[in-house]
Amino acid sequence: MNREKIVKFLLFLFLILHLIPLVFKSYYQIITQVNYSLVLALLLVFSLKSNNLVFSDLIMLLMMIIAFFLYVLGYSGTVSALILSALTPMFFFKMLLQKKKEKKLIDLLHNTIRINAILLIIVGIYFYILNINRLDDYAYLSECFGIASINYVSLLFFSFSVIFYLVLFYKTEVEKNRNIKDHLIFITLISCSIFFSNVYLTRSTFIASALLFLIYFKRAWLTFSATIIVFIIKSKEILDFLSVYLGAKELSSVIHDSNREESVQKLIKNSLELNFNFREYMSFSSLLNLFFCLLPFSLLFIPKVFKAFKTFIIGKHYYLLIVLCLCVVLTIYQMDFLSVFTLFFLINFIDYYNLFKKKNIENF
Repeated sequence: MNREKIVKFLLFLFLILHLIPLVFKSYYQIITQVNYSLVLALLLVFSLKSNNLVFSDLIMLLMMIIAFFLYVLGYSGTVSALILSALTPMFFFKMLLQKKKEKKLIDLLHNTIRINAILLIIVGIYFYILNINRLDDYAYLSECFGIASINYVSLLFFSFSVIFYLVLFYKTEVEKNRNIKDHLIFITLISCSIFFSNVYLTRSTFIASALLFLIYFKRAWLTFSATIIVFIIKSKEILDFLSVYLGAKELSSVIHDSNREESVQKLIKNSLELNFNFREYMSFSSLLNLFFCLLPFSLLFIPKVFKAFKTFIIGKHYYLLIVLCLCVVLTIYQMDFLSVFTLFFLINFIDYYNLFKKKNIENF
C-alpha cells in the first residue's frame, strides 16, 4: 500500500469516526481521544515529507512532540489535539504540493468526503428521530454526549459542509466540472446543517450555514447588499429580534460575554506563567486555546491565519474569504477540534488551489 492510499484511508477513518457518537453517544469521549491522538497523529506522520521541510516546519513538529510528551505525563490532551488539528492539514497539503499533480486533491478527498457526507446525513436524521421528544430538555441537551453538548452535531454538519464545499469549489473552478450528484449531496448536507443548527439552538452554525448556502450559489454580495439596506431601514426591529433569538436581554451581552472574557484572561495568564494545567484553565474558544496553549511555539499559528486573510484579499477570492471569516468566528466562539481542523484545511487549501488555477490559465 503506497503513501497516498494510507493517507486516504486515514482521512476516511478520521472523518467517519466523528459520526459514531451520533449512533452511540456514550462512546463520544473515547472516540474523540482515539481520533485526535492516534488517527490524526498517523495522518500527520504519513503526510510528512522529510525533503520538503523548512525550519518553521521543524519548530512546529517540535511543538507537537512537546505537547504529546506533556500528554503522556498526564497533562490535558486538549493541547496536543488542538495542535494536531492545525498541523495535519498543513503537512497534508505540503505533500500534495510536492506531487504537483492536479488530480491528487480530488483523488484523495472527493469520494472520501462525499461518502462521509452521505453517511452524516443518514445518521444525523437517525439521531434527530431518536431525540425529537427531548429537544426541550435543556439539561439533557447540554450533556448529550457526556462531556459535550448537542452543539457537536451542528458543528459537525458545518465542518463537513465547508470541506465538501472546498472540494466542489476546486472541481468547479479548476477542473470546470460540476457533478449534479455532488450538487444534490451538498445542498442536502448544508440544508441539514441549517435545519439541525436551528433545532438544536446552535445560533453560530445556523447563521454560518445559511451564509455558506448563499455563497455556494454565488449570491453572497447580493445578499450582503440587501442585508445592509434592510438593516439600515429596520435596525431597531432587527436588533430586538437578535436579542431574543440569541437568548439575551441585550445584544451587547452576547458580544461581550463576561464568562468567555474571564476564561480567556485566565488562559493567557497561566500560559505566560508556563502553567500547563489546561484542564482547569482552558477558555471557551478553541482558536485562542490554540494560540496560547504552548507558548511561545503556539504563537506561530497567528501569522498563518492573518496570512490567509491577506492571500484571499490579494487573490480576490472573496467567496473563500467569507468562508474563512465564518470559520474564524466559529473557532473563536466554540470549543471544537474539528472546527480548528476545518479552519486550517481552508487556510492551506488556497496554496494548492492557486498553483493549479495558475497552471490552467497558463495552459489555456
